Amino acid sequence: MTDTDEHEPDIPPELQRQLDPLLYKDEALCLAVETDVQLDGHYGTSWLLATPRRLLLLTPSGSGPDLLELPLTDICTAELIDHQGSGALRVRTDERGLIMARFTRTRMPAFIDVPSQLERLIQQQRDVPEDESIAGEDPGWGRGGNRRCEACGRVIPRR
Repeated sequence: MTDTDEHEPDIPPELQRQLDPLLYKDEALCLAVETDVQLDGHYGTSWLLATPRRLLLLTPSGSGPDLLELPLTDICTAELIDHQGSGALRVRTDERGLIMARFTRTRMPAFIDVPSQLERLIQQQRDVPEDESIAGEDPGWGRGGNRRCEACGRVIPRR
């Protein structure tokens, strides 16, 4: 689920309990997207989250969440990468490139708008020249090619 409107995105109560101590007092979620592959490549749930200040990847665990965070003002580009069956969200700073989320093809529809949503959040935090694009090129998941079920994202076979 994604959202950059004025209300906070819905997340599971258990995730909210783990997230609350990690947020600043006046910080609210603007974006929340569930992944189905963790950064280490193993199947499992992680959450890509964004606030007006930071991009976070939170992996819930019994001993406390694993957290990867990056200030939005450090992000130069955000792009989706197609790995033929899986995908990733890669962000670049002035110093490095970083994979912030991994996901299977089933979750790709949930990530289509993430780079443009991050671009809007970043533009609210710093001046971005008009000729500079933060959101990378669309890998084409949302148009043409294989038709996909809107509910689950699976390919609809040709007859």
